[in-house]
Amino acid sequence: MEDNQIAVLRLLLALLPVPNRDTLYALLQFLAVVDRHSQDSVDENGQEVPGNKMDSHNLGTLFGPNILYRDRDPNPNDGDAANRVDEQRDVIQVIKFMIENHEKLFKVQQRDSI
Repeated sequence: MEDNQIAVLRLLLALLPVPNRDTLYALLQFLAVVDRHSQDSVDENGQEVPGNKMDSHNLGTLFGPNILYRDRDPNPNDGDAANRVDEQRDVIQVIKFMIENHEKLFKVQQRDSI
């Protein structure tokens, strides 16, 4: 299942203009670094270092609606509030997945030799 999701996202990323794709790659790399520092840890001196609490889910919640959005309908009364909540939940999950798998998404695959 995960391999299918990666394959589909790779195809979608290929459709992006190169500057947008490069920017998304840099952003996902940065967000992965932030995610790596989300948990409390102990430094080399034995001191506890508090984490930033921004794991991939929290980052998806914050950045998802800004990365994956759709134009709003001209009539705000159209659409169900429950559908919008489900849509936002999906956006968060997609961005979370992209942060956690950014290296696989942007890795150049080797072609099979003929």
